[in-house]
Amino acid sequence: MPVGGVIATVAGGIGSALIGSSAASKAAKAQANASKDASDVTLKMYEQTRQDLAPYAGTGASSLSNIAEMYGLPTAAHPTGGQAFSDSALAAFRNSPDYQVALQEGIRARDHSAAARGNLLSGGQEKRLAEYGSELGSLKFGQYMDRLYQLAGMGQNAAAGQGAAATNAGSSLARLALDRGESEAAGTVGGANALTSGINGVTSNLAYLAMRNPTAYRQPTSIY
Repeated sequence: MPVGGVIATVAGGIGSALIGSSAASKAAKAQANASKDASDVTLKMYEQTRQDLAPYAGTGASSLSNIAEMYGLPTAAHPTGGQAFSDSALAAFRNSPDYQVALQEGIRARDHSAAARGNLLSGGQEKRLAEYGSELGSLKFGQYMDRLYQLAGMGQNAAAGQGAAATNAGSSLARLALDRGESEAAGTVGGANALTSGINGVTSNLAYLAMRNPTAYRQPTSIY
């Protein structure tokens, strides 16, 4: 084969190898980028889920803290605990909406009734209001604690939801990171294999040509 044909054979083999290597690298890079995009989406979804559940988890945590304060158990504000049914814990109960609405509406109704009888400012009216407040406190306290338990349970469910979202996101991100690593590794191996295959092909072609035309590749003999 003429020298030009040999050169063309070599150039074609090397060019094919380079093209194959480049294609393998591009494919691996595209797959790796897709894995990264999926990771970004997964992380954003987790962050959004945590943000959506945060108000419920926060309310539940506050309710649990109020329950602990009522029983004198340790809280973030009082790490060593305190007195059960402390003034601050009872004040929180008395300021709760359920108690305040019932108290104010009850007082208004009784004041209206007393005013109609001309006893609005009498000592008897004040005594009746004091008795009403005491009875209302006993009635509403249990309801108040039940409400706190319900809110704490809601917060527990929200926290469990956040934990599940974190676990799922962690598993997905780990899998996507592994996929990305495997894609990049596959691109490196694929590119190397393409180059190796091309070089082996060129070598095989040259060996074949040498076998068919030995004189074309023989070193020239010195005339001296």
